[in-house]
Amino acid sequence: MHFARLARLFTCVFVGLILFTTLVSFAQSVPPPPARLRFLFLDESPGFYALKLDDKNFRQVSANPYEISAPYVPGSTAPMEIYKVSSTVDPVTGVPRRIKIATFSPPNSTPSALVVVTPRPPATPDAPLDFKVEIIDCNPADFPGGSIRVVNRGRGNLAAQFGATRITAQPGETKVVTPVADARNRILSKVAAEEASGWQMLSSTFVVLRPDERVFGIFVYSPGGLRHTRTPQEIAEFGPPPPGHFWLTFSDSL
Repeated sequence: MHFARLARLFTCVFVGLILFTTLVSFAQSVPPPPARLRFLFLDESPGFYALKLDDKNFRQVSANPYEISAPYVPGSTAPMEIYKVSSTVDPVTGVPRRIKIATFSPPNSTPSALVVVTPRPPATPDAPLDFKVEIIDCNPADFPGGSIRVVNRGRGNLAAQFGATRITAQPGETKVVTPVADARNRILSKVAAEEASGWQMLSSTFVVLRPDERVFGIFVYSPGGLRHTRTPQEIAEFGPPPPGHFWLTFSDSL
């Protein structure tokens, strides 16, 4: 009697081990999903940008220059093509002209990332468009909830204050801070750029930072002074905006 019970017990344990091993093996064989992506195009030429989904379908991922896009999750980690879409229509096809400018592979080693696309200076006036793609990892291990990431992709130094925390960052530097918020999860945020004439305040505002949220800030330089944000009447009255640095942000929940 006892032998029969032991036999059944050993059988159950053996089957359980097989099922556990199978599940572990299956989990290890299934790759993690692609990251949730946001896009930032540091280009002020006319037109917009789109991802090629297949031979007939494209997905627009930019509405305005220097504007961080809404999140997008690709269907796989297969290489994706980025196209510059003209603001004018091809008279032959009746659709806007599309020119491929870059190819990148969506990462799956992180839950989210910012894809920064920047035009390279042309070698000759008639050279084809050539763009650099930089993928900035937003992994919570390095960028946890309740923190602010500061990325300097400008041409000069920046200084920032978040609550009582103060930092500086040189071009190319990235820093993460975890400031102390008030009872309403608010933090006073100030960002300044070091210009030839001295420090210039770019932003002074309160940001809301809950424990399960993150704020990503990127410091960039615009040769056109974000001209597209001005109306024709403003440009006619005050003239074109000068080049300068700008502070762009987005919030992200874990």
